[in-house]
Amino acid sequence: MAKTSSSSFDPTCPLTLVYGSAATLRQRFVEQIVEQKLPEAEREWGLVILHAPEAGVEGIVGQLGSGSLMADSRVIVVREVDKLTNAAQKSLAGGLTGLSPDTTLVLDAQSSTDYRRKGPPVAAALRKILESGGQIVEASVPSDRDLPAWVADEVRARGKRMPAVVARAFVEIVGNNVEAMVNEIEKLITYVGPERNEIEVDDVQAVVIGERENTVFDLVDAIGIRDARTALSVLPDLLPASGVQGAAMPILAMIARQLRLVWQARALSAAGVNLERPGPAADQWAERLPSEHNFFDATKGRGFLVRRYSSQARSFSDVQLVKAFVKVSEADLALKGQSDERMDDRLALETLIISLCRL
Repeated sequence: MAKTSSSSFDPTCPLTLVYGSAATLRQRFVEQIVEQKLPEAEREWGLVILHAPEAGVEGIVGQLGSGSLMADSRVIVVREVDKLTNAAQKSLAGGLTGLSPDTTLVLDAQSSTDYRRKGPPVAAALRKILESGGQIVEASVPSDRDLPAWVADEVRARGKRMPAVVARAFVEIVGNNVEAMVNEIEKLITYVGPERNEIEVDDVQAVVIGERENTVFDLVDAIGIRDARTALSVLPDLLPASGVQGAAMPILAMIARQLRLVWQARALSAAGVNLERPGPAADQWAERLPSEHNFFDATKGRGFLVRRYSSQARSFSDVQLVKAFVKVSEADLALKGQSDERMDDRLALETLIISLCRL
C-alpha cells in the first residue's frame, strides 16, 4: 500500500514516487534512499540518474533490466517522470513488474500545475503500480500556518533551537520559498556557531536582513519622495536575475517590515515621543507596539536608524501608509497566485514600487 505521508517514508522501499513543489525537499528523500541502499564506495557504479523526456520509456526499462559489474545494488533515479505522456507512463508501468531485488527505482516529479488536479501528477496506470507495490511521498511547501513550526524543526534537526516567535519573524522575512529558507537557515547555523544552541531574533536580523537592509532603506527613501526611477534602479541589487521564482517574497517582507517601522516612527512622533532620546513616554508606548518588528527593538543602540525612520516617516501621511499596506497585500496575493492577476517576481515588485510612488 502506498505511503503518502513523509513521516511514514521508508527509504528501503524498492519503488518510490517523490513529487511536490519543493525541489529541495524532493532531493532530500532521494538522497535518503541512496544513502540507505548504496554504500558510498558503490555509488559511482550503482547510482543511475535519468531524465525521463531524454531517456524515454525504452531507456528507462532498459536500465531496469541491466546490471552493474562493480556494485551489488543499483538505485535508478528518473527525473521529470511527469513530463512523459500518459501513454508513455502507462507503458512504463507495464515495465515495472518483477523488479530485480537488487534494483531500487525512484521516480521524481513536480506538482501538477493544474490546480484542479489533486495528488501525484502521474497516469492512473503508473499510480496503481506505485500504490500496490511501492510508496508515494509528497514533498511540498508547508502551508503558511505550518511554516514557522517547519522552520523550527529544520533548525532542531541541525542541533539548534529556534523559539516560535523567532521562527515567525524568520518566515515573515524570508517568505515561503523552501530553497531560500534552507539557505538562510544554513547561514544562521554558521553565524551562531557551536558556542550557542539558540537562535534569536537579533541573529535573524543580522544575517537575513543585514545584507540587504541598506538597499531596502534606499528603496523606501525613493518611494517616500515618489522617485519611481530611483526606486526601480535599486531593485536589481535586491532581486536576482529574472526568472528566479520565490525570490521576491523575502524582499516584499522586508518592504512591509520597513513600512511598519516607518508607521511606528510616525505614530510615536505624533504622540510627542522624542525618538532619539526616548523617556517615560516611550516606556508607555513600548507596551502598545507589536512584539515583532518593534521600533524600539529594531533601533536599539542604532541612532542612525532612528534618524532614517524619522525622516521616512515625514514622507508619508497616515492615509498614504494605509494605502501602502493595501498595495503590499495585493502584491503578496499576486506572488502566491491568489489574485485574478498572477505575476512573476520582478513584475510584481515593479508594479508595487510604481503603485507606492503614486500614492
